[in-house]
Amino acid sequence: MGFKPSSSGKLFDDYIAGGAAAQPLVVGYENQLVEWVMQDPERWKRLETAAPAKPVMLYPRPTVFSAHP
Repeated sequence: MGFKPSSSGKLFDDYIAGGAAAQPLVVGYENQLVEWVMQDPERWKRLETAAPAKPVMLYPRPTVFSAHP
């Protein structure tokens, strides 16, 4: 996959700035997308209605459960 940024925040910012063409696949944290939508709701509405591709949150079904004290 090439060079990896030092944080998911940088990767997410690059994705938002450049769209899907800049980063075809981004794995980040749910709060990054939620915070972005809350900060710029008008842009999110435009993206929802006009963009051929938009960010989505996926919630995979876990195969292993563990407790972290």
